[in-house]
Amino acid sequence: SCSDVGDHAPGPGHEECLPCPWGTVGSPGQAHTACIPATCDAPAVEAPVELGACPEPGVLNTSTCELLCAEGYVRERAQPHTCVPSGERTAEYAGGTVECLLIVGCVPVQTGGIGVDVSQCGPTEPGQEC
Repeated sequence: SCSDVGDHAPGPGHEECLPCPWGTVGSPGQAHTACIPATCDAPAVEAPVELGACPEPGVLNTSTCELLCAEGYVRERAQPHTCVPSGERTAEYAGGTVECLLIVGCVPVQTGGIGVDVSQCGPTEPGQEC
């Protein structure tokens, strides 16, 4: 019986174990009789980036993970991560990008990921909030 996470038997009663294709794992259970797509766990992000909608487990080549910015930042050029094969038996959310611009005086400026202290926001025009 095939019990390694990356192996499967081509059918019931087969003694020979075959490797699963890239980005797949043996089906759950004691004897892996098929290969199923690997799934994705939510990715780690660093402030000021935050996760939005992000299915967990993510479905291979289908699920996307939205990247947001913390309060006090404006989100620019955002592309979500997609659940993709990342190894022989693994998948991960990858390919996403976002630029978080710090709001200073209600004008976004690039900061390289430094935290925001909203008490430092400058005066605003009427109708604007910082």
